[in-house]
Amino acid sequence: MGRLNFMLAGKIDMHIQDMSLLKEILGGTGINAELTEKDGYAWLKFDYDYSAVGRKKTRNAGRREKMSASLLKVSEVLEMNKTMSEKEMLEKLQISRSTYYRRLRSIDENNLDFHF
Repeated sequence: MGRLNFMLAGKIDMHIQDMSLLKEILGGTGINAELTEKDGYAWLKFDYDYSAVGRKKTRNAGRREKMSASLLKVSEVLEMNKTMSEKEMLEKLQISRSTYYRRLRSIDENNLDFHF
């Protein structure tokens, strides 16, 4: 958890309307803002959660998964290979021929069982 403090010019009542807008903007980001008064000065305090902010910064990043609704195990793919042509199977899996053979080679070399 982190914290930042900023001293603002003027009295606290000058910043109340801006504060409600700031809280609305920051809502759901993992950053909380608070307006306080100390020694006659208005202070703006931010508390933030590193992990929550990190999740927001990386949300939806990276390449999208293909066939995310129905991931198939290697055994299922090999079974498909018996009943379909290679072209039909690759279209259904939405992967290229080279990706298919690279994954099969990886299975043979490392004795892995992962999803296609």
